[in-house]
Amino acid sequence: MHHKILCLCVGWALCLALLLPQPLRALEVAEKEAAPPPDDNYTLPNAPITDRVVNVHTAATTRKGALTLVIDHRAHKTFLSGKDAWFDYLGLDAAGMKIGLGLRYGILDFLDAGLYRLSSGRDDFDVYEFDVKARFLQQDDHWFNAALRTGFTWFVRPGVRDTMGFYSQLLVDHRFFRCLKIGTGLAFHTASANDEKRLSDESVSAAVLAHLEWRPIRQFSIGAELAANVAGYASRYPDFAFSARFLTYRHAFSLVVANTQYMSADGITTNSWRHWDELVFGFQILREFTIVK
Repeated sequence: MHHKILCLCVGWALCLALLLPQPLRALEVAEKEAAPPPDDNYTLPNAPITDRVVNVHTAATTRKGALTLVIDHRAHKTFLSGKDAWFDYLGLDAAGMKIGLGLRYGILDFLDAGLYRLSSGRDDFDVYEFDVKARFLQQDDHWFNAALRTGFTWFVRPGVRDTMGFYSQLLVDHRFFRCLKIGTGLAFHTASANDEKRLSDESVSAAVLAHLEWRPIRQFSIGAELAANVAGYASRYPDFAFSARFLTYRHAFSLVVANTQYMSADGITTNSWRHWDELVFGFQILREFTIVK
């Protein structure tokens, strides 16, 4: 009896192995035909446009007609806690983690819109973020890229009246030698938040942004970013993060080390209580789909 069941399972596996690759290959061919040719971005053909280094946005916008799905994960427990860190996979499955889910759609070549949801983690509220980003200067014509990102944040807490805040970001960057992108910017939020902030604290925060991304080969890049509070509510240390990003066909996978769990616009303006001895681990998965050719 067991042999019959085993043979049946093997038979089904062989059938799936023979049948599934055909539609998958057909899907890849269709997407390659639908994808626009690679632009002057320093990346490989059919790779997604990544509009964030880690948490800080760049001036890049999603391709026209493309939909990008992003999945973020940040641990709460630091991975620098000795041997205990290995029992919860460097903090990735420990309590207090934050998970972000986002979608961005390219409306025009220079305009996109997005929504993003960040889970509560150790906070009492979930964050829903809605924004529009418009690139109004392009490096080919003005030496640098510049974009304005603006939107609102909806804070949802069970049993308590929802609240909202508004934010705006000015983003500027320049690409050197087709392999190095350096950028800066300003970010402001009317209802900033982090896990130290209390209701009695000042609600607004503003920060200076800085980032760089170096791509030694077309399939791999190293990124670093900084968000330093300059006005309003702030914790002690500026937010910083580092990433190692791997690019494949329509996918980007990033390993992240940071001193903050906060990935939404309200959180990156407030600094962090964490320093070098409290770094957390995380990752980001990005998938780009062609919706309109």
